[in-house]
Amino acid sequence: MDCYKVKFAGLEQGEHHYSFVIDKFFFEQFPETQIHNARVEIDLKMQLNKDLLTFHFFIKGDVEVECDRCLDSFFLPVKSEEKLYVEFGEENSDISDADNRIMLSYNEVDVDLSKHIYDYVHLALPVRKVHPEDAAGHSQCNEAMLNEIRNVNSKPEKDTDPRWDKLKELFNN
Repeated sequence: MDCYKVKFAGLEQGEHHYSFVIDKFFFEQFPETQIHNARVEIDLKMQLNKDLLTFHFFIKGDVEVECDRCLDSFFLPVKSEEKLYVEFGEENSDISDADNRIMLSYNEVDVDLSKHIYDYVHLALPVRKVHPEDAAGHSQCNEAMLNEIRNVNSKPEKDTDPRWDKLKELFNN
């Protein structure tokens, strides 16, 4: 995934622009991904200063995910802006990644953004991923699957041993 490495050594201080298009093959490199397919454009603005790199990610596109309601795949639009700060120190460290800061050794000449791109696209996903409604306000979920789920959930409880029924009555009182 060298194409997501941004070389900063030798560049003049100031603003630099990059763009990436990520797709299915990008997400296949991460086995834990929730995304099956994608067409996401990333515009990246890098501000290079003496002791700090600032990356500003503009993420926009569509990703194929599994519907939480019917389990069918569908394309979901994503849009996000994120910032990543890269400081320089004695050694590499992701320890402060919680606030979008990482540290690189002074000896580094580039930074690999693939894991950060992966994370930022996933962070743009909603907590609940369901098919959107059509113009009439009806769900576009797979109706056959929803019926199957309803049938499984509505099966009657199996008959219990009558000896336990009396104990259940005592317990419920």
